[in-house]
Amino acid sequence: MVRDFSSLLKKREGEGKHICVGLESVLNLDSATFPLIRDVADSVSDLVCAFKINPALFFGRGDIGFEWLLSLVSHITSSTDVPVILDIKCGDIDVMNDAWKTFAFDTVAADAVTVNPWGGFDSLNCFFRDTPSKGVFIWCRSSASGHGGPQTFSTNMIHSVYERVLHTAFKRWGSYPGFGVVLGANDARALALSRHIVGDKVPILVPGVGHQGGKISEVVPAIAGDDGRFIINVGRSIIDLSRSHNLAEVVRQNVENLNHAVVHALAHC
Repeated sequence: MVRDFSSLLKKREGEGKHICVGLESVLNLDSATFPLIRDVADSVSDLVCAFKINPALFFGRGDIGFEWLLSLVSHITSSTDVPVILDIKCGDIDVMNDAWKTFAFDTVAADAVTVNPWGGFDSLNCFFRDTPSKGVFIWCRSSASGHGGPQTFSTNMIHSVYERVLHTAFKRWGSYPGFGVVLGANDARALALSRHIVGDKVPILVPGVGHQGGKISEVVPAIAGDDGRFIINVGRSIIDLSRSHNLAEVVRQNVENLNHAVVHALAHC
């Protein structure tokens, strides 16, 4: 049966689940820590709305890392209905993006992918072509330290670059079932403005809560709206390898606490 990203995500959202766990957060990936990542995924699959995986750390381990990446995604998609977002931030000329699309959706078999618009909007068309069951998240504003760089430059004394990216992306692909945007948790004002631009039906993937300074108490009121769709990604702030003997239990408790924090924030919007 074909997995449909939008349907899987909406089901999870309907159950009140808005936390996404970034499984790439184990920075010292090796043969000892990889099984821990799989255990973490199993331990929280009933609590999360999605898993996010950045393949960079897997690529850095060569052939075995690539095998681990394929194994992890296959394990999740074959045993759960949790959507997998491949956080690869693809952005290149058309022919290269076609190859990235094949890699993400066919080779890895991820349910969704993040893409980088800075190489041009036309080159991103391929990700939306013949992929109605997949999700495509436009990377608009970073969550990393120093995120106030070119993304926040003013284009005409009024709008920042990321705002123009949002406007343009939404105009082009906003009606696509799997369309979403990525906006860092570091700036609640920017999140609120972005929600106004794209409306409540577009899911916003929000990295940067916890380790990078974002706070659920500020993020949720900014993007929830009347019925706003949002995915809050967490990783390094909840996965501590020093607790490897009971890591899965610790991460599960951390996710439960975050879910409670989201419920509390929604109740006070």
